[in-house]
Amino acid sequence: MSLFISACSSANSNKNSQKAAKNPHKIDWDNIWKEFYEKKSANEFDSLTNFYNQQMSSFSNNSNMSSLYENMGLSVSNAYHPYKTGSKATSLKKSYDASKGKELASIARETATQMTASRRNYNDYYCAKGVSKTLEKAGLSKGSMGNAHQCASALENNKNFKEIKVDRKDLKNLPEGCIIVYNRKEFGKSASDIYGHIAVTLGNGQEASDRIGNIKDRSNEYRVFVWN
Repeated sequence: MSLFISACSSANSNKNSQKAAKNPHKIDWDNIWKEFYEKKSANEFDSLTNFYNQQMSSFSNNSNMSSLYENMGLSVSNAYHPYKTGSKATSLKKSYDASKGKELASIARETATQMTASRRNYNDYYCAKGVSKTLEKAGLSKGSMGNAHQCASALENNKNFKEIKVDRKDLKNLPEGCIIVYNRKEFGKSASDIYGHIAVTLGNGQEASDRIGNIKDRSNEYRVFVWN
């Protein structure tokens, strides 16, 4: 546990340190997890992951997840919550507007290109920031929508968007301008496991967020939205 004590002392802000003084056993999990991931220290990260998984192993269902995250100092809003397609979701054919999709994809491509050009480290991932910038440029949203997995809730409550039902096998075939939001996972090391993922489809099997790349096969739960 000495690893985590030293990590806590280096990762916590003054505000979080004050909280820790009240509860010395509470871990600033968000900052430590992020710091370890960014440092990419294999040994330390593996130790952190093992500790995390050991804590998780005693919980058999999602109803206990909130208390676990709170005990470990992780805000409940960033905890894993199962994704479920909204009851108002419609078909792609019924809700998709090709002209709006083309416009959004064009802005997303431009944003991703600019962010790639200015990125110092290609292994830094800011998909949610990229899509948030795209939507702000399009006049559809203002500011950050949170981490990637939290964007589904933001889009669901944004009158400019409509959720659609799409089979996983058809994600790569979506037309341009659709937004795919992937949930975070209960366990995992990758950025998409920890924060989820979000991107705008480009209509050619590719996606744009903070970079342009192929739409990958992911096992994460997902939701899809279009500009209505």
